[in-house]
Amino acid sequence: MMVCTNGAGEWFSGGPVPAVLACVVRPPVGAGTPTRGTLGSVSHTVEAELVANVLEVCVEIGTIVAAEDPIVLLESMKMEIPVLAEIAGKVVDIRVAKGDVVNDGDPLAIIEPA
Repeated sequence: MMVCTNGAGEWFSGGPVPAVLACVVRPPVGAGTPTRGTLGSVSHTVEAELVANVLEVCVEIGTIVAAEDPIVLLESMKMEIPVLAEIAGKVVDIRVAKGDVVNDGDPLAIIEPA
């Protein structure tokens, strides 16, 4: 699905789009959130999908990742859950550290598309 933003945090997915600054192909539902990056680019926020502990951060800022590369390893109810990159790109921000507790929807990392 193509979505566009007017730069004021409003996203449009159909009909007339006023003052469009950026358009992207939106990832499938549950695949994170598009966020505003630098110089008008649109970045992708990798989000936690459950309450969990951060066991390991698998990337550093500046790491180039492919879709399906591990970003963070979470632990919940004695199970290890890898959080994978949904898109290829460059990791521009990491929002968690080993030992953190995350909730559903918490941002884990920001990826700028390649």
